[in-house]
Amino acid sequence: MRFSRILLITPPYLHGSYGASFPLAGLGYIAQSLQDNGFEYSMLEMKLGYDVNKLVEKIRSYRPDLVG
Repeated sequence: MRFSRILLITPPYLHGSYGASFPLAGLGYIAQSLQDNGFEYSMLEMKLGYDVNKLVEKIRSYRPDLVG
């Protein structure tokens, strides 16, 4: 099975200011690699205050083949 729709998530970090309010570089590299290879992807930055309900809503609406 080939994955075509991928949801990338930055989990919340509850201890300190790790990552501040900008995307992690590693996740950006993954996203660019996916795009370069023809994959459709979406991202959810949970560390910006999104909760588990928003994650479930995103999964239901986007319907990814893979979550990472």
